[in-house]
Amino acid sequence: MWESDHMYDPQLFQKEVLANGVELYTHIRTTPVVYVSFLSELSLSLTGDSAPQDGHLHLLEHLMMERTEGYEGRGALREILERRGFKQNATTGGSGVEFWIGGRADDAAAIATLLADRVLRPVFLPEDIEREVSVIQNERAQRARFYPGSNPSSKWFQTEVLNGAWYPLERIFGSDADLAAATPERLAQVHATLLSYGTPKVVAVLPEESALATLREAFGGYARASSPALTWSVDPLGFTGPGPFEARFSTIKTLSHTLERICAPVTRKEGDQLWFLMHMLGNSDLGTVYKHFRHELSWIYSLNWWCNNSPRGLDLGFEFPLEQADRIAETTRLLPQLIASTLADDAHFQSCRERLRGTDAFGYQRASDVIDGAIGDLQSGDPIRTQAMRDAWYDELASRELRVALGEQYLDFSQATHITLHPDSDGS
Repeated sequence: MWESDHMYDPQLFQKEVLANGVELYTHIRTTPVVYVSFLSELSLSLTGDSAPQDGHLHLLEHLMMERTEGYEGRGALREILERRGFKQNATTGGSGVEFWIGGRADDAAAIATLLADRVLRPVFLPEDIEREVSVIQNERAQRARFYPGSNPSSKWFQTEVLNGAWYPLERIFGSDADLAAATPERLAQVHATLLSYGTPKVVAVLPEESALATLREAFGGYARASSPALTWSVDPLGFTGPGPFEARFSTIKTLSHTLERICAPVTRKEGDQLWFLMHMLGNSDLGTVYKHFRHELSWIYSLNWWCNNSPRGLDLGFEFPLEQADRIAETTRLLPQLIASTLADDAHFQSCRERLRGTDAFGYQRASDVIDGAIGDLQSGDPIRTQAMRDAWYDELASRELRVALGEQYLDFSQATHITLHPDSDGS
């Protein structure tokens, strides 16, 4: 039971540096499940012997899920994890690779040991490389038209409009020539770089402290080669033009109009405060922009909004799935009025603040959500933000003057790039 004067902080991680320099981040909470994740950052702007060839980092991720020294045969470890009811996955981003395993809380020690075998002791065979190259080529082909992003507007914007400012498709998946150059020896070198470059991190949500000893033993004993410090590429985002931009696609079923702003990077505090303001506007429960266009005008069924702050820039905006093109101008006209009235509304701020405060207090976050939040911070090169930090930053927004000032500086969508995607006229 929580004490009345104590609020559980779902992002309060303890940091420990192991003997070999690996950073261990642990969050102890009463939970029926455990998650353990290994994260290593490899900047794709690396040059020289330590730089993996394009696509080889992604290929390495696939192969590390196939064979390990401790479990003979392709997929042997995967079968054990499935039989015991564990979940596992791995992802390759623009700057690194993450492997994680989750399962029952009383299996915490076993999960730590199995993840260490997966990460530290993979086996690379030519037949596995050939097979996984085919898988990656198919994956690359499927994503070639829109990458990256969660919706058509975002996907097109991040690739064509920004002209490859984020990691291009070929850097992640590799060209056919890149993939053909993969050998067991080259991949072993990439694996050694993965374990040594920068500062590998182990992030765990555990039910009790007894599993810490296993984590220390599993990941603190391997030898790491000396490596240069991790550096970030912070080239500013660039536009091919200020917009508006229009296109037609057969894969899009609903007219979509996006207003998106790219600004210089802001502090973590300002980034979180701007996310809160966008939440006041776009949230499907309380957001005034959503409520106006969904409930009062009945023009939309859903509203996509985002606020992402990274070393490359602040990216925020709205996407309106509309049914009629003549509503675009009216949507654009109404948005500034809704933003201004919302940010000046103290009662609306308080409603949104209490909603988030209740979500945090009652621990709605799953163990996987907690670890995802921690890893997101670590991938940006920053310390993990605690809930207490966010609470203090959100509480500052009780100042109407601060909300209005942030809105005038960052939420002026008269300066936004407009992206309109139309379905093909035949409705196919």
